[in-house]
Amino acid sequence: MSEKEKSSNHVSEIAGESSSAKEIVNPNMVPCSVCYKNPVHKTRNKFLQCHACQEKRRRGEANQSKQLEPFSFEKGCKRALASVDGDTDFFTEDRAASAARLIDCKPLSISIKRQRQDPLELFGLFHDSNLELLKSTLKDDSASCTFQFSSAASAIRTPAPPPPEYEDLAKACASSCLPFLLDKLGPLSEMDDSLQQQLNMDFRLSPYLLPAVAKLFTGAILHSPIGAIKLLTVEVYSRHASLDIHCEAGTVVSTLPNDNNTLYARIFCGTLVAADGKGAKRKLMVGTDTINILCICSVLVSATQSVSVGPNTNYNVDSSRTRIYFEIDAIREFQQKQQHITSQNVYEFDLNTLRQLISGFDSPTTYVPYRPTSSPFNDLHHMPATIFTSCDLPSHAGYGTNYTSAPKVASELLQLFARAIVTTSARLPKQQYADFRKKTDSVTTKGTKQWAALSAILVDLDQDFKSKEFIEVYVFIGNHGLQGISEVAGGALAEANKKIQKKHSSTTCAFVWHTRI
Repeated sequence: MSEKEKSSNHVSEIAGESSSAKEIVNPNMVPCSVCYKNPVHKTRNKFLQCHACQEKRRRGEANQSKQLEPFSFEKGCKRALASVDGDTDFFTEDRAASAARLIDCKPLSISIKRQRQDPLELFGLFHDSNLELLKSTLKDDSASCTFQFSSAASAIRTPAPPPPEYEDLAKACASSCLPFLLDKLGPLSEMDDSLQQQLNMDFRLSPYLLPAVAKLFTGAILHSPIGAIKLLTVEVYSRHASLDIHCEAGTVVSTLPNDNNTLYARIFCGTLVAADGKGAKRKLMVGTDTINILCICSVLVSATQSVSVGPNTNYNVDSSRTRIYFEIDAIREFQQKQQHITSQNVYEFDLNTLRQLISGFDSPTTYVPYRPTSSPFNDLHHMPATIFTSCDLPSHAGYGTNYTSAPKVASELLQLFARAIVTTSARLPKQQYADFRKKTDSVTTKGTKQWAALSAILVDLDQDFKSKEFIEVYVFIGNHGLQGISEVAGGALAEANKKIQKKHSSTTCAFVWHTRI
C-alpha cells in the first residue's frame, strides 16, 4: 500500500470514527473534554477542547464579564454578611448596610473563573486601602477575576453616614466617662421590626427560648436623653402564669407597649414604680405583649458613672424617648437559638442565674436560668446578690453577712434545695443535709427572731430524715413552705448589693473599658 493510501485511510479513521472515543486509532488523540465528539491532541491541546468548544467558552466568558448582575449597596452588604450555610435571613439589607458603614467598608463582588471550573462569585466588605492589595493577590495567569462595586455611585465613593440616632449615641459615649465603650463593644444594631416581632412571640410555644431572650439583653445599650445605659444583669418574666408563676401582676398593664408611652410600636422600655416584696420601687423594665424584662444591674454612661445594683434603679428613663441597641453578635446568637431550640442547648443551669424571688419555691419555674449577667461581670463580686448566692459571699467583708448569721445559713439552706432540684431530680440526700447540719450545730447565737423562723424548718427536716434516706424537695416545700427563710435570707441583700455597687464603681471604668479616668 502506498504512503498516500495509508495517509488517506488514517484521516478517514479519525473523521469517520470520532464519535466513539474508544475507536480512535492514534494513541495521542482523545475526545474533546466538553462535547466528546471531535478528537484533540492530549499533549498539544492545553484545554483538551476542540476549536468549536474553545470558541464557545471564550464567548461565554466575554458575555459573563459584560453582564454581571448589578447590585445595590444594601444588597451587596447583605450578600457579603450572609453566613457560610447560606443563612441570609439574619441580616436585613438595612441592618447589613448599617454594619458596613460603621466599619467604613463597602461591598465588592469578585467573579473568579478558573480553568475547567464553573465561575465563582464572592461578596465581601473591604476598605479602599485593601482593594489594590486584593487585586494584586488574585492576579495570576490561570484565573480571570472581575471586580464589581455596588451600583449606587454615592455608596461607592463614600459610605453613607450612620443614622442620626446612632451618631447621637456615639457622641454621648465619646463625651462621657466611658469614651471607648462603643469601640470595645463592636458593631451595634438598633431594635428593628423583625426583632420586635420575635420578642412578642407566644413563648408558651417555645418556653426554652426565654433564657436566650434574657441573654440577648445583657450587654444591650439604652440611649435616652439622660445618656447611654449599659445593661449588665436582667431577669425575664413571662406574662403567662401557666408558664411562669412569678409573672409580675403589678406591671402587666404598665409595661404593655402602646402609642402613648413607647418609641417602638411593640416594645416598652423605661422606668416605672412597681411593687417589690413589701414595698414599691422604681424599676427599669422592658415590656412586650408576652414578657417583661427587669434590669437588675446597669451603668449610666454620662459625664460621671452611675451604677444601679438591685431592682431599684437610680435614674428615670422615658420610654417614649429611649432607643435600644444590641451587639450584632448577640442578635445572631439569639436568632440561631430560635432555629435550633431544645432544652439541652438553651438551659445552661447555673445557680448564679436563678432570679431573686421570695415565693413560689414549690414551682419548677423558680429554678430556671432567667437571670444572666454580661461578661466580664458574671462573678459573685459584680452580679447582684440573691437568696441563693449570698451565702457564697465572703464573711466579715462588708457584704452584711458572716459565717454565723441567720441570713447566711438561710441562704445556704435555700441553695441546698435549689441544688437538689437542678442536679438530683429534686431529691435531697440525707448525707448532704447532714453535712449542712454540722455547720448549724456549731452556731451558738440562735436567740434572734430570724433564727426562730430558720429553726422551725430545721426541726421539720430533722424529723423527716429520721426515717428517710432522702426527701422529695417539692413535697417538703409544699407541706412546710420556704417563704419564712427566704425573708431571712433576703434581709442581707440590700447591704450586699451596696458593696457590689462599690465594686462596680471602682472597676467598670478603669479596668473593663480602659477609659480616661
